[in-house]
Amino acid sequence: MFVLWQTMTYRGLSSLAAEWQFNEFGFYHPALTFLVLVLILCSPLLLLRLVARRRRRREPVEPVSPLQRAIRVTSRLLATLIGAAVAAVLAAIFIAAFTLFLPRDNGPPHHISANDDLTVPALGPAEIRGRVLYDSTAVFNEDFRIGHSDTRFAPMVGDTGDRTAIRYFVELPAYGLPDRQDLISVHRGVLREGGLPGELINLYRYAGFRIAPRYYVLYASGSSMRRSYLVTAAELVVLALFIALVGALYAYRRRRLRRLQEEPEAVEPEVV
Repeated sequence: MFVLWQTMTYRGLSSLAAEWQFNEFGFYHPALTFLVLVLILCSPLLLLRLVARRRRRREPVEPVSPLQRAIRVTSRLLATLIGAAVAAVLAAIFIAAFTLFLPRDNGPPHHISANDDLTVPALGPAEIRGRVLYDSTAVFNEDFRIGHSDTRFAPMVGDTGDRTAIRYFVELPAYGLPDRQDLISVHRGVLREGGLPGELINLYRYAGFRIAPRYYVLYASGSSMRRSYLVTAAELVVLALFIALVGALYAYRRRRLRRLQEEPEAVEPEVV
């Protein structure tokens, strides 16, 4: 769960691994990074278990029949699959529960000006007045197993267009831009502190933008703010179901092996 939280919030080891991937390969793979970090953190436990198993092998043991060995191997694989399925379900529950702590989208909107750099804005429904830097729009591509999503974000600054410290970002519609992109406009949505994908934060920083320590993102709606979390949770549930299906096959195999083990051995007739 610790690694999952870092991956979701783009912090700690996950952010360091992501930045290294950006510098070396030009892209970042969240799922692969999560799996590698989990393996690295669990490697000491796996190493201790491997050492303990080798020590047990040195001790004299009773001979085991091929049928008993097959049952043991199947049982270990089944336990591993059950653990993986439970972990996937717990991760899905954790991600879905995380969305409950995001700002709500009900209630009257708060009016905010991008010129005000001192007041801490209220989170939730909001209307922000400022100048959107459409020429600095960034697209966040998400490839899910059950679909694809493209979300566009752009910085919003005050009337003067000062870009020294970006404090606000707004989610833009998928298609269509205004004819005049240098005008002051008002955008309405759900305001959240932080929340910009970590990949885009690095992208803007590499482009020379300085992002304020406390920045805010105006999402078009509450559903768009929660979409990636809920889709990820749904994918984890589907993965858990697939693992459970494979586990059911191994459970059926183990049951058959145990039945064979319990069957009395056939007695050959004596030849007179």
